[in-house]
Amino acid sequence: MAGEEWDVYVVTEVREWIEQLDDATHTRVVQAIDALAEGRAVEKLVRGGHSAGRAPV
Repeated sequence: MAGEEWDVYVVTEVREWIEQLDDATHTRVVQAIDALAEGRAVEKLVRGGHSAGRAPV
C-alpha cells in the first residue's frame, strides 16, 4: 500500500477551517494532506514528529 496515490477530497467546511489556521499549523496540515494523497504516512507530520501518548525518542 505504501507509495500508492490516493484521491483526497477536502469538503468546504474543512477548507474553511484550514484557511483560519495560523501559518505554521496551516503549513503542517497542508503537508499532511499532500502526504496522504501521495500514500505516505502522515502521523509524524500531524503530531510534530511524536506519536500520541508516547514520549519522543
